[in-house]
Amino acid sequence: MNTYKVMLHEWKHYNKTTLSKWAGAIKTTILKYPREVNLKELAQALTDGHTVILGHLEYSRKEKEMIKSQETKIGASSRHWKNQQLFAVDIDNDKYKQGDPKYITIEKAIRMCKDKKCPPAFIYTTYSHKEEHHKFRVVFASDTEIDTTDKRTKLIESIFEVFAINGECLVDSKCSDPARLFYPGKELVYTDYEATINPDDITNRLSPTYKLEVETTTTVVKRSSKRLPSTNNRTINLLRSGKYDVVQKEVAKRLVEAGKPYHDWVYETSSKSGIVTILYIIKDYFPDFAQDPLSPVFIRDPDDYYDLAQQFPLDKLLDCEVNQHIPCVLPGHDDKVGSARIERHHDTGEYIYHCYGCMGVNQYYDIFTLLEHAVGWSHAKSKEFINFLLNMEFETEWQKEKKKEITEFQDYVMDTQFQKRFPFLYKELKTSNALEVFTFILGEARRRIYDRLITNSEKPIFFTGIKQLRQRMLSNNISTGVSDSSLQRKLKFITKLNLLEVIPDESLPIEFIKDSHRRRQAKNYRYRINYYAVPEFSLKLLADAEEIAKEMKGKNIRRRYYSRQAELWANGKDEADKQYVQDRDVDKSKKTIVFYEKYKSVALELLERGYVTEKEILNHRRIRGAKKKKELSATVMPQLLQELNLQVVRYNKYYKELFQIKQGTLKYGSSKIIVREKDVYDKE
Repeated sequence: MNTYKVMLHEWKHYNKTTLSKWAGAIKTTILKYPREVNLKELAQALTDGHTVILGHLEYSRKEKEMIKSQETKIGASSRHWKNQQLFAVDIDNDKYKQGDPKYITIEKAIRMCKDKKCPPAFIYTTYSHKEEHHKFRVVFASDTEIDTTDKRTKLIESIFEVFAINGECLVDSKCSDPARLFYPGKELVYTDYEATINPDDITNRLSPTYKLEVETTTTVVKRSSKRLPSTNNRTINLLRSGKYDVVQKEVAKRLVEAGKPYHDWVYETSSKSGIVTILYIIKDYFPDFAQDPLSPVFIRDPDDYYDLAQQFPLDKLLDCEVNQHIPCVLPGHDDKVGSARIERHHDTGEYIYHCYGCMGVNQYYDIFTLLEHAVGWSHAKSKEFINFLLNMEFETEWQKEKKKEITEFQDYVMDTQFQKRFPFLYKELKTSNALEVFTFILGEARRRIYDRLITNSEKPIFFTGIKQLRQRMLSNNISTGVSDSSLQRKLKFITKLNLLEVIPDESLPIEFIKDSHRRRQAKNYRYRINYYAVPEFSLKLLADAEEIAKEMKGKNIRRRYYSRQAELWANGKDEADKQYVQDRDVDKSKKTIVFYEKYKSVALELLERGYVTEKEILNHRRIRGAKKKKELSATVMPQLLQELNLQVVRYNKYYKELFQIKQGTLKYGSSKIIVREKDVYDKE
């Protein structure tokens, strides 16, 4: 099978939402991933989360040097195009509905290709595709390589002509861009990997009957925004003009003039160069990680970033004094009298901006929201400037990479592919209401993982408490099944499936443990903290989890009553210690041991007739008075089944006749009975 040059990104995204979040990053990194693939490999990649550019693109030598020196990030552009042999079109049917002559279904697209003798290599649906609204991409393979823009333009125009009806081209014209990103989709709906098209033949036969404006360079569309009026504050005006370096130097000068401790925050390479670096973070935050004053300090603890930024003196940024009234810098407020001022919270040390003229009494802005409102920036843009100003980075490269991996994990679990490929695991998580908790936990992990230099581990580790997790879920409008006991059971079920790993305290650095408890106390969380690691995502991980779920069901381990005691009785101390790392000294309780002796005795007595039900055991005179008897029954049941060679089965006609059970006592298919393994129906 022939191979073709493409740019195939290694990242995976399994839904449209996360794709849109990462689109910019994909665009600026995809040229790092040139590949040669055959059509089958490409089709599999496009239905397994990968994004592709269907051609070979390269940066210029100058651009490579700029990227290597980290001067800038450069997105893939048509100016980077070198050659191409694969082409594709998007059909979204956004203008016409089903039933309209210009609405193109997948079947109709295949017929149009055959009628025009332009056979596709494969077709796959997009993430937005529905049966009632077809959205898909059609991929063609040329039998020769195209290496001139003129030939490429003519061929793409002829391919577009295949899908023209009454002079209207019904494909997305942006597919003509040589640097077009073709995103992954749901599934393959048509394949013919031997099919190719001949460029000369296609362009001679299919002259366009429409006017198509082909882009010669990739256009960057800037967000349109109303120009903000000038303010009386020089810093805000400079930031609106993009003069970050001027602001940094002026802020550094104010810090030097303010004396200690601010004077020590400024580092100057020489009086001639005029280069300054603000060492605000380096002085107090992991100094061992910042040997070079000119290198940015990575914030390895996600909680620290906002705390540190919010405590930077805003008065030095806006060139005023704390509590001094200044004209408001917010757009739309023509402040003549000076209604605003910088204040500082005494308890947290956080600097805030408060205008008594246009803001409410209890409303204020921290450094992030001030920049967003006063300069007109997004939150990401505000973070970018703060990083530049204070010589720090929000996270390390290792953290970024791990966050991408966790995002892939979360995307796949939220996608329909998970349900299709692992139906039993999906059902067990869904019916136990653990699926929503698991996807939320992955989001929390992605937000809160600590750098490996803090945890001394290559695993992405984070910590949370049940109370903390509950509050976070409630704040995100998740209110069903989030009681403390319910969340605890679901978390233990998830870790039992090895979808999360419980990390024992003793395997982590003592400094990290102390710091996590300090944070817990600062936020008034009274209960202990649990440490978790997200395992490396793979389909094998999910397959193994499904086998564990089946084993749990086979042993009659019930999720509702899952606990350390249940794990001890079902699988022994070693397995229980893996799930309950902070209770390793806890063995089988005296209460469960006493209950089990009675429970087993009653079961043996009732089994003399060949079968018994759990309800009958619990209603026996020796058991019925026990407190929490249902929970205790669920705890010891796996031990009973294993020790006495019993099995829980669904009642059917076979058992009715075997044990001479009276009609109406039990219901076929829904009632469950306990029988000896030798009596199990061979088709169970």
